[in-house]
Amino acid sequence: MIASARNRARKGTIPVNTCPCGSGRTYETCCEPYIAGAAWPPTAQTLMRARYTAYALGKIDYLGSTFAPSSGAAAHAKTAGEWAAKAKFNDLKVVSASKGGSDDNMGTVEFLATYEQDGQTWEHHEVSEFARDGQGHWRYIAGDSHRHARWTGTCHTEVRKSMVAGGGLEPPT
Repeated sequence: MIASARNRARKGTIPVNTCPCGSGRTYETCCEPYIAGAAWPPTAQTLMRARYTAYALGKIDYLGSTFAPSSGAAAHAKTAGEWAAKAKFNDLKVVSASKGGSDDNMGTVEFLATYEQDGQTWEHHEVSEFARDGQGHWRYIAGDSHRHARWTGTCHTEVRKSMVAGGGLEPPT
């Protein structure tokens, strides 16, 4: 059920009972209000989950709206869109969150996102930084990330640092 739900999520049709972010809630009561622009995420972790869901569903306009204004959002959103079109997102695990609550102005979220691209399953490990903008909305600032292939008998590791708002789930180069 979960794998097929994620496959339908990738195609843009969300089953009533599943949000791609892995919260266990329905899409309608979880990330959809943020992606649809009806609400702003109240915490940094909620924004990170909504960004993952946007990647999984190809909602690139939403990703562009979540970058800090100084990050060159349009260029990052274009690159993210190209990559998201080639990848199938399978799973999200939040490793930790520091600050980023409703009373904070900055926060950090560490996560592990599993995706498939070109026949290979990858794990993207990132520590993302978030900050509130002048209107009190959470924005993605920057991330420090690396990816590695799931174990297949051969070890593949690729390290990527994305400083100054490198885009979160950033495409490999």
